[in-house]
Amino acid sequence: MSQRPNRLCVDLDNVIADTDRILRKLIRDSTNGRVDLDYTDIIDFNYYSCKDRNGNFISEEDWSAVHRTFSESPNILSIRPANGVRESLNELSFKYEIHIVTTRMPKAWISTVEWLTNNAIPHHALHFVGHRRKHESLRGFCLAVEDDYDQAVNFVDAGTPCYLLRHPWNNRKQPINGLQWVEDWNELEQRLQEAKIADGGSPKSYGTK
Repeated sequence: MSQRPNRLCVDLDNVIADTDRILRKLIRDSTNGRVDLDYTDIIDFNYYSCKDRNGNFISEEDWSAVHRTFSESPNILSIRPANGVRESLNELSFKYEIHIVTTRMPKAWISTVEWLTNNAIPHHALHFVGHRRKHESLRGFCLAVEDDYDQAVNFVDAGTPCYLLRHPWNNRKQPINGLQWVEDWNELEQRLQEAKIADGGSPKSYGTK
C-alpha cells in the first residue's frame, strides 16, 4: 500500500480517549476521597495545580504516583473512547495517514495497543514519545490534534498547524495564528475533511478561531 501524503498527528489522552474521567477517579481513590475534582476543576494541564470545590489538591509527588498507577493495564483498559471518535477516524482514514502519538509511560504500551484494538480505533501507526516532544520526535505531519495547549503551540512554532480539542485546561489560553479550537469530534472531522492540503502535505491556508 502506498503511503498517504497527508500524515495526521493525533494525541491519545483526552482527544481519542476520555482519560480525564479515570485520572480524577484515581486521584479521588488515592486520597481516600480528600481530593474530589470535577471536570470543570481541571483548569490547568497539570492536575496537581488544580483544586477541588473545597480547595483541596494533590502534590506533584502525589501526581507522579497517580500517573504510575494510571499506566497499569486495568486502568488503561477501563477508559472510554471519546464520543464519535471511532466513526470520525474511520472517515478521516481515507484522506489521512493517522498517527496516534502519546506521552504515556512505556509500561503502558501493551495495554494501549490492546485498548486500541478492543475499541476498534482506526489508525496507521502508534508512537510513544517524550513529554511535549512530539514536534521534535516526529516530523512530516500536515496537521496535528491536541488537548495540551503548550504542545499545540510547539507544533505551530515548528510549522505544523494544530487543532485543539476544547477542555477547561486549554479554554482560556491565548489564540495564535495556526491554532484552532474545536468543540468535539463532529466539528473536528468536518474541519479536517474541509482542510485543503497542498502538494507536499502542507495546508494551503490556516487561521485562528
